[in-house]
Amino acid sequence: MPDHNARALLLARRQRVAAHAIAAEAVFHQARILLLIVAFSGRTRGLRSLARLSRLDFLLRFPPILEYMNIDGHPTWPPPAATVPAERHATDIAFAGSRYGLWTDRYTLIIGALLGKQLIRQVPGRTLEVIATPNGRTAATQLTAATEWTRTKGRAEFLHQRLDLPAARLDQLLRPAIRRMEKELLKDNA
Repeated sequence: MPDHNARALLLARRQRVAAHAIAAEAVFHQARILLLIVAFSGRTRGLRSLARLSRLDFLLRFPPILEYMNIDGHPTWPPPAATVPAERHATDIAFAGSRYGLWTDRYTLIIGALLGKQLIRQVPGRTLEVIATPNGRTAATQLTAATEWTRTKGRAEFLHQRLDLPAARLDQLLRPAIRRMEKELLKDNA
């Protein structure tokens, strides 16, 4: 019987560890999306459409792709938000193209969590337009006090300044950039 109890305790511990890991990942994604929404939030206007949100967030998740985008000049992140070598050589950057797309269910959950925490609100009369609340702005400020989020905040602000474009135009810029990056990665690994 002790062997059965030990297994049950081990299983319960593994389940708690897995639940904590899932919760931590959810909070990580919520933090990144909050910083993006804060960057795009004015007094009365916010970030419109899940499609636009997903394309902008894709650039936050895979920052080296910006360097392959065909926009005015040679696009690079500004110095405090610059791509670091670890991001350029991360294993998952090679699979970025397979992760591109509108994952509405994921963003719906993230937006729902941020709405539930009253960090953002939906602009009335719009299909989906979200704007940061005062609590959301405070949370973003506290979040960026942590060094690891400062770069993400700078990137979100840069996206608002340089790529405040409709979802369709972002898509037209991203798809060829992904292909160029994948082609270069294949060449480098050949």
